Amino acid sequence: MAHQTHKFLNPIYGLKASTENKTTDQDTAEIDMAGYEGAQFAFILGNTTGDALFTCTVKGSNTSGSGCVTIAGTSLTSTTGAVDEPMIINVHRPVYRYLKGNLQRLGAASGHGGVLINQYGPKFVPITDSTTLYSVTTVVSAT
Repeated sequence: MAHQTHKFLNPIYGLKASTENKTTDQDTAEIDMAGYEGAQFAFILGNTTGDALFTCTVKGSNTSGSGCVTIAGTSLTSTTGAVDEPMIINVHRPVYRYLKGNLQRLGAASGHGGVLINQYGPKFVPITDSTTLYSVTTVVSAT
């Protein structure tokens, strides 16, 4: 079943492309999922040589800047010789507030085309108590 394109998208350039031939892994910028229903991570594979492989994952945490763990079911590994192909991971209704992608380059050194992230589907989130909030009015529609 195809996922419907949402009316609201927030595109983010999560990781710049790298033409350096390396065998390291890199994290994308961290994104805050408050107010969003999900995020799509598009990992763009670059030129590969020999037995080069890419493993793409999405990590999450409830605390900004620390404690990220790999989210189950969000790991993809390329085939050898994959060139300029996207690997897309969709995280719908994540259990973590903060997400970031991870691109690991294995085997022979290779470059990559970066990671694009689209946050989608705004949703309502609870308002926490605040000393600057003087009153709250709740409106419930009849429909």
